[in-house]
Amino acid sequence: MTSAELEARLAEYPLSFDEATYEIEWTRFPSMLAVFRRLCDGPLPPKQADFVYAFAATYSQSHRHLFTPENRRATVARLKRAYPSLVRDNHLFLKLQEAFERVERDDTLDEFSGVDFVIHQAGRVFHIHAYTNTRRGRQWRQAKQDRHAADPNVTIIEFALNLNEAKPVGQFLLYSDRTVARLRTEVERHLTGMPLTDQGSKI
Repeated sequence: MTSAELEARLAEYPLSFDEATYEIEWTRFPSMLAVFRRLCDGPLPPKQADFVYAFAATYSQSHRHLFTPENRRATVARLKRAYPSLVRDNHLFLKLQEAFERVERDDTLDEFSGVDFVIHQAGRVFHIHAYTNTRRGRQWRQAKQDRHAADPNVTIIEFALNLNEAKPVGQFLLYSDRTVARLRTEVERHLTGMPLTDQGSKI
């Protein structure tokens, strides 16, 4: 599936959102990513409601505090808000594969170090931290950044989706060709002018 084919499918996906609750908003959740990946058909993600139901079915016994009468609504609200980011990463993975030599995803690196994508280009390795350039997106990125251990063998790139250059597809805001071109320019800058020990940049 190409990124354009995925966009055509996502255009028909419905989204809904509920009000956030502070107490649940920053509670450590079990892996949303594991549930989401299990439901994907290749790069094609599940619908939002299917993701929420599957998360509840997976964790309602092991994490009962998230599904008590007083917390359940807030838990669902947080899952609904997390869902578009998971979908956006699926779409971005395809776009990066179309733009670079080799691109990988590692769920362990993602959840514990905040590395969304690993790009191999011209013999170099780049760890890409992708996030939306909003207050909430920056907060979540900072939380993941605190878990990241520096690796001298990779170059870290902080890759923000600025909403003024996002591509609207149905109810989603996705990474556009313009945004990916910005990342490609930054990778090329590292390849041509920066030493391997450089530990990262922000774009």
